[in-house]
Amino acid sequence: MLEFDAGRFAREFSKELAPRDTLPLGQVLRIHTRDCYTGQIKADGSVGPSLGPNPATGPFFVEGARPGDTLVVEVLDIGLPAYGIMRVREGLGAMQEVIQGHDARVLPIQGGKTCLNGVWLPLAPMIGVIGVAPGGSAVDNDTPGRHGGNMDDRRIGPGARVYLPVAVEGALFGLGDLHAQMGDGEVAICGLEVAGYVDLRLSLLHGRQEEWPVVERDGSFSINCSAKTLDEAARLARYGLHRFLQSRTKLDANTVAMLQSLVCDLSVCQLVDPLVTVRMALRSGVLDIAF
Repeated sequence: MLEFDAGRFAREFSKELAPRDTLPLGQVLRIHTRDCYTGQIKADGSVGPSLGPNPATGPFFVEGARPGDTLVVEVLDIGLPAYGIMRVREGLGAMQEVIQGHDARVLPIQGGKTCLNGVWLPLAPMIGVIGVAPGGSAVDNDTPGRHGGNMDDRRIGPGARVYLPVAVEGALFGLGDLHAQMGDGEVAICGLEVAGYVDLRLSLLHGRQEEWPVVERDGSFSINCSAKTLDEAARLARYGLHRFLQSRTKLDANTVAMLQSLVCDLSVCQLVDPLVTVRMALRSGVLDIAF
């Protein structure tokens, strides 16, 4: 296993950044990450100064990746520390009308669970920020887009494959912003934020890609689309999945739309970032398709 520490990270996805290392294909890799607060919230709940957008370990040059390819990231495992952090602040997030002041809490992680004010909750580790450099201007790590980035999709955990459209030589891949648990929407502007590590394996699909990131998990495929409004993100996601399914089946457009209405689910990944993210997913076991 090749292992990479969290010592060098970026706060944006950019074709201008020099890669810190080269990642080979087909090997198990372990990439360590900092929490989204860059360690500024301590185990005792004290808070240091804000250091900027989510740190993503990287960027990494991916061996053999070229514009027009798809980078396939197979998430094998996510390692968690002994505690996670949550912070809410007045005036921020989708629950700002009820949040008062500033409240930072440290929650224990033990036995696959965490405890919030006496309520024990199961964990479901996930990656909040995962992406590649866009072909145009840099995108900060608070913002999702066609390159991936801060999608905050809770499906991106162990067992998932993430398909990212490569726009620059070497892809310039990075990840961070791990959550031990998070609900769809991330309404209070945070999940259970953690440092940790991700075990993964990379591969490439040469010469073909989707317009938006695709996530595969347990036989279910979803398209992740981001926009300024929920309405626009939802429109992009439903038509994106329609194109994805029609291109992989012999079904006509009307039949695919009917299938979407019957066995596909439109969900909000997050609605608290500069762009909101919506996914539309085909349920597992319905169609035998491959990326």
